[in-house]
Amino acid sequence: MRRVHIPGGGRKSVTPIRIVSSSGSFFRSVSLALVLAGLIGTAACVGATGKSAGNGDTTSVNVSPPSMSYGNVSVKSSASHSFKLSNTGTTDVKVTNVTGQGPGFSLTGLSAPLDLNAGASVTFAIKFTPLAAGHETGTYSITTSADSSPVAISVDGTGVALPNGTPSIEVTPSPVNFGGVTIGTADSQTMRVTNNGTAELTITKISASGTGFSVSGLSIPTMLAAGKDQTFTAAFKPTASGNQTGRISISSNAAGSPLVVDLSASGSTTSLHLTPSVTSLNFGSLPAGVGSSKPVKLTNTGNADVAISSISVSGTGFSVSGGSDATLTPSQSITVSISFDPKGPGGVTGNLFVSSNAPKVDVGLQGQGEGRVVPHSVSLDWESSHSAVVGYNVYRGSVSGGPYTRVNPTSDANTSYRDRNVSGGLTYFYVVTAIDSSNIESGFSNQVSVKIPSP
Repeated sequence: MRRVHIPGGGRKSVTPIRIVSSSGSFFRSVSLALVLAGLIGTAACVGATGKSAGNGDTTSVNVSPPSMSYGNVSVKSSASHSFKLSNTGTTDVKVTNVTGQGPGFSLTGLSAPLDLNAGASVTFAIKFTPLAAGHETGTYSITTSADSSPVAISVDGTGVALPNGTPSIEVTPSPVNFGGVTIGTADSQTMRVTNNGTAELTITKISASGTGFSVSGLSIPTMLAAGKDQTFTAAFKPTASGNQTGRISISSNAAGSPLVVDLSASGSTTSLHLTPSVTSLNFGSLPAGVGSSKPVKLTNTGNADVAISSISVSGTGFSVSGGSDATLTPSQSITVSISFDPKGPGGVTGNLFVSSNAPKVDVGLQGQGEGRVVPHSVSLDWESSHSAVVGYNVYRGSVSGGPYTRVNPTSDANTSYRDRNVSGGLTYFYVVTAIDSSNIESGFSNQVSVKIPSP
């Protein structure tokens, strides 16, 4: 360690000058959050929202079939048929009311209000369950905003009382609508056949018609005692896109054989689609070394499972966590966290990449790093003089050997000083003098240099 001699007046040395610290820095954290919209419930809708006709547009709806005869149906058994309401016009219509009457008849699958897009259709069912023997009729009316409103459906059937020792057959549910099914996959429905009669029911044949429809699980012949039931399975596996209709036909020793169950479904192509909650993220301006994070929600908006294999980012200062090696079922989502920690001043761009069996997801990233002033300082201390010293002065220069300028405003008896008025990247040279009680100042001590880091 060097000793510092202060000449003049026989004063003793001031030793030594020692650098304690030469720089400092600061850090502050910033945290931002992106609030995601949740699923918003809407009113029942088929296609787009209804609107009035104009500019040559037409409004027209029809129902098919417009009438249905259910034939003979055993008392307390039921028979069901499907109907289709179609918008055959060029603009949207609104179903405003559905009414009907007729003993034993009931309508399911259609209610108001309902918006029906131009060219769209909706399938519903009317069931006949006679409570007593005799012929019954019914009428249903569907009111819409179309010019052809209302449309009417007429139905009739005959309830047949079963004499003792007579079987009866009923199948539920009926009719069956499988909805949309992706090509190459299958959907199934558990069915139940019931003997509501008073004698053994013998089923001799069961079959399904219509492209993609099938039945299984019911052996032939099947015997059901009075009051007993058994389940079987109806399935739909489309081979092409588009609407499909079919029937299940069951032959038995019951009256009205064969019993028919209407089937409907729609084949759709496989849709693999992964949708991010945002298409770009802007982190704004942040000081270098200050981190910020934002979430991005990834949702499977297709109709098949999406397997995410990797998630990565590009761009200096950007990073991502979560989401890799995940499988999302349709409508399922996962959230990943994107962070930005600028390494220096200037604009930065990047991208979030999501690799999966769906088309690649690419979210643009942007941020700005600010230049920042790092608060450096120089701390000096030295051993006190053994003379009758009443204070010390600290001098600083920018060139070795001076000239020097005093940096402490007044003499101070303390043997330490902190110089806070320094700048990054510069070198400073320090000396110290001692002051006695007669206000006589010694010569300069030996010199100490300090280089301030950048920035």
